[in-house]
Amino acid sequence: MRSLDGVHWKNEEGLPYDASSTYYTDGTKNEWYKFERPKVLQDEIGRATHLSLALLDTAKGSDKGNDLHRSKNMILPLVVERCVTILDEHPITAKTKTIAVRIEAEADFHPQKEIDLASLRFGSDSFVNKGRGCRAIRSHLDGENLIVHFEGQNGLNRFDFDFKLLGQTKEGDLVIGYALLPGKSPTAASLFALPVQVKELDAVKTLEGVIENIGLEDSEPAQAVVMEHSQAGWKTLKRFPLPAIKPYENNTLSMILDHPDADDCEYEIRIAGQQTCEGFWRKVDDTDPSVEFTGNWGSCADPGPQYYMNNERITETVGDSVQFAFFGSKARAYGTLADAFAFESITHPIQD
Repeated sequence: MRSLDGVHWKNEEGLPYDASSTYYTDGTKNEWYKFERPKVLQDEIGRATHLSLALLDTAKGSDKGNDLHRSKNMILPLVVERCVTILDEHPITAKTKTIAVRIEAEADFHPQKEIDLASLRFGSDSFVNKGRGCRAIRSHLDGENLIVHFEGQNGLNRFDFDFKLLGQTKEGDLVIGYALLPGKSPTAASLFALPVQVKELDAVKTLEGVIENIGLEDSEPAQAVVMEHSQAGWKTLKRFPLPAIKPYENNTLSMILDHPDADDCEYEIRIAGQQTCEGFWRKVDDTDPSVEFTGNWGSCADPGPQYYMNNERITETVGDSVQFAFFGSKARAYGTLADAFAFESITHPIQD
């Protein structure tokens, strides 16, 4: 998972660790029940080098004093990212065919001697992680560094702010690195809308919102869009012009709400044209094709306002089920049981 501003995150598919991660170099393997409190050790330029985890061999509530259960703190060495830079100055698009990349040498890494060029893939992580992406077509020396020219389909999508390098050394060790795309910067201005507040005074409801610049540079003038979610779905209420905002400063906006059922609506502020990264959660409602119902389910003609996208599916038959196909490690289901709102979190390791 990566982010330029600490708010809009891009996360790759897969598990960072599981029970199969806890083995020693001599082949000894331990399978722990619970992993928690992850922390990372970083080097002088911020790369993660080691992962610390607290381990327990049973459910936490079952661990009693003076019993036979064990807990431990484990330190896992990580494959350190390599320093990779895209040399092209012009913007890269999905149609860009060739890309020049510099792979920097380090005290413990000599790319000219160690890298298996035929193994390298470069491009969007959505391509590279599946064996696709650009391939190395030629290389040349740059002092102790290595310049590699890649050609092919890079897979660029609207969530990408960097490209991934993936391959191996001639000894079979993993080589990985990320390079910012031309024009992308971790210090650029980033406008962020805080959760709105709805206040009432003398029977008049007023929406107030705050837009902050959490970047390190002045923002350009922009537009804030106030959205309302009711039983009719999402609706644009009003657009507000935003002036340039300095780093860590903010702009407050407000408007009177005229919806008679404003208490039953959801409100949020979006920044017009802002390209955000995929979050941890992909929300779908019961009409999405990835959700399959088995049994005597029926659609409610008048769903309550708490239901996402104003759709509600109900059943009273024991044994009815629902199946949701997804890529990831965890799913959350929201609904009601006997008129009480319910929430269930399910962790499900993906099987190949």
